[in-house]
Amino acid sequence: MKFSTAIMLGAALVLSGCNASTEGGPGESPPQASGESMRSNDNFPQPWWRIYGNKSASFYRSLEGRQMADNMLTWQNADGGWPLMTTWREPFTGDESRAGPWGRGSALVKSSVNEIRFLARAYAATGDDAYKAAAEAGISFILDHQYENGGWPHAVNDRNEYDQNVGYNDDEMADIIDFLIDVRSDPEFSFLSPDKKARVESSFDSAIQFILDTQILVEGTRTAWAQQYDQTTLQPAAARAFEPAAISGGESAGVLLTLMSVRNPSDDVKAAIEAGVQWYRDAQIDGLRLERGDGDQTVTEDPTAPPLWARYYEIPTMKPIFAGRDGIIRYAMAEIEQERRGGYAWYNYNGSRVFAAYEDWSLQRKWDDQPPPNIDEASVEPYTLPELLVTRAGERVETPEDWEAIRRPEIMTLLETYQQGITPDVDVPMTFDIIEQNASSLDGAATRTQVRIEFPGHEGLSIRVLLMTPADATGPVPTLLHLGFSPNILTVDEPGIDEGMAWSGPLKSRVPDRDAYPLRGFDPMDFISEGYGLAMVYYGDIYPDFDHDNAHGVTQLFDLHGRDENPSEMGAIAAWSWGLSRVMDYLQTDPSVDGDRVAVSGVSRLGKTALWAGAQDERFALVVPLLSGEGGAALSRRNYGETVADLTNPSRYDYWYAPNYQDYAFRVDELPVDGHMLLSMIAPRPVLLLTGSEDTWSDPQGEWASLMEAQNVWELYGREVVPNAELPSMSQLQLFDVGYYMHEGGHTVLPGDTDVIVQFMDKHFKSSDH
Repeated sequence: MKFSTAIMLGAALVLSGCNASTEGGPGESPPQASGESMRSNDNFPQPWWRIYGNKSASFYRSLEGRQMADNMLTWQNADGGWPLMTTWREPFTGDESRAGPWGRGSALVKSSVNEIRFLARAYAATGDDAYKAAAEAGISFILDHQYENGGWPHAVNDRNEYDQNVGYNDDEMADIIDFLIDVRSDPEFSFLSPDKKARVESSFDSAIQFILDTQILVEGTRTAWAQQYDQTTLQPAAARAFEPAAISGGESAGVLLTLMSVRNPSDDVKAAIEAGVQWYRDAQIDGLRLERGDGDQTVTEDPTAPPLWARYYEIPTMKPIFAGRDGIIRYAMAEIEQERRGGYAWYNYNGSRVFAAYEDWSLQRKWDDQPPPNIDEASVEPYTLPELLVTRAGERVETPEDWEAIRRPEIMTLLETYQQGITPDVDVPMTFDIIEQNASSLDGAATRTQVRIEFPGHEGLSIRVLLMTPADATGPVPTLLHLGFSPNILTVDEPGIDEGMAWSGPLKSRVPDRDAYPLRGFDPMDFISEGYGLAMVYYGDIYPDFDHDNAHGVTQLFDLHGRDENPSEMGAIAAWSWGLSRVMDYLQTDPSVDGDRVAVSGVSRLGKTALWAGAQDERFALVVPLLSGEGGAALSRRNYGETVADLTNPSRYDYWYAPNYQDYAFRVDELPVDGHMLLSMIAPRPVLLLTGSEDTWSDPQGEWASLMEAQNVWELYGREVVPNAELPSMSQLQLFDVGYYMHEGGHTVLPGDTDVIVQFMDKHFKSSDH
């Protein structure tokens, strides 16, 4: 049941407060050291990983990073653990007074996890074996102190019985399990031996089983969890006088969030989550407002107040309970002394966090039983595509005029609404900051111009353009605009390339360009030597490639209301496409570029982007999507390789597209659009598809089938199309107004691909028509 304000308020309403910073769990405020004296020590424990957890490899190689790691080494104990303190600030010199609240010895089991993380990253960045050895010893410390029942003691210093209990308090178990998840999956821990990896897996499994075993049953119904448990009986245990054995509305949230982070959860884990979330629904307190101030807090009736949850619920009555330092259970916070009212978290809003996480977790469950992708041509089932040349009114499109006036706008609206998202039609102020112009490049073969497209009022948002044109050009040249995965400094190896900050998807933060993903793009000489310009742009400058709900990148420039609220809101591909159009804005002002002959290209997800950019911006005279696959040129209804369900899986790339697209993950036959319709948006401009014979994920045959359907629009314009519908053999060029080329190999760009692009550009940019 949900609790009423009458139960909670009791006979009188008085001040009672909660200050999380003064809550002081047993580990943070040990009896032998006062908070005042310990906080005068610079090494008092601080949540430092929030600051340093997103640093890149260059930081760990820097003087500061190395010094921090070296300092940590001096504080590591013989058992492999670290004291409860900030261990990176200074080295241990033998002065025990500089240690943490429990002294030099290892304290909380979980207090070592961030040192291990830091040193593992330091080893990955530097190769220093001392960091590796320390991290391995730290992991052994964690594993060695796990009980056979799967839990960990609160602390390992044998101070008292409480320390030997297994605690969810202060997210102890949750933090250790989250650490084990990192050790299992993060590449920084790849140095672990197979035996140690097996121990980590076993430890993780045992810890999850402990959570399942300690979910409290009330009259046969699973509820939530206590704050701590007796290590032997696994029964809820009391801690300090004001911390009774009870169901915790505080710590149970961390337990549930940890369970929800488990990949491929078992049925038992799912059942525990469902029961725990239901308990939070039942334990919700409505109509009570909590107000804090002057070391105390008030509770008053207010039907508009957000829901609350108590820290403790009595077993089995489920009534919220409170206790002062006398340890007497009371049923109203007003009845305990002011010092405890103001110094402990008696109420919280954790249930709201649980509900939000549960919504995402429930959505993810739809993908649990997703079958593996089909890569057997014999298993491709018949499909029916949406009509390309029939209007919504049922009329056949016979002329280019009808296509442009009626059917093309209809399809564009469908693509925006159900797949790509709607790009806001607004004028965004921007400037072109030319930082280098006509500099010699490529050993004199090219001239180099570098530009930053800036957006006034949005510091740090800058699209960097590297433009190279033939040094011997006598006028503006046709140019290929290529969107790449790496900053330009990692693509073109020569001095003077504009450097700055890139984005790291794994770290979800900015890193120096040279620490970004090093995936080389096209060789500029392949185009310069043939008389073409090449403009290169790093996709992270436009939009970081991780799920951030449009908080970063160019989407900051628009008045967006959140993807949860707007199912047709733009995603990453629409953002990257919009950015390409802004680069096109610049290229049309550059005297070395023929603005009427600019092609656009990208690979994989950026091939999908090139298609959408070309569809929306008709200034792109030619479009070259490489390996664009599902969500790009391939047919979604052809059940081969990657699927809409794969793309829109919440654990993968759902942020690339409009939220509406996800609604069709498992009913693709009802999707109002498909790849042939996206391709048709390029007509009558030339388009070239490049695929790989072994790229089963992107479905090269599906791209070909899509092109065969789409080229009917080019035929409306009387353009030259592929005369034979049979799939070409490998390396057999199909270069008409629509083009197709399949190299021998998989999902990668091969040197011969640029030769094909150049041939296609030659056909359409160097013909007598131009």
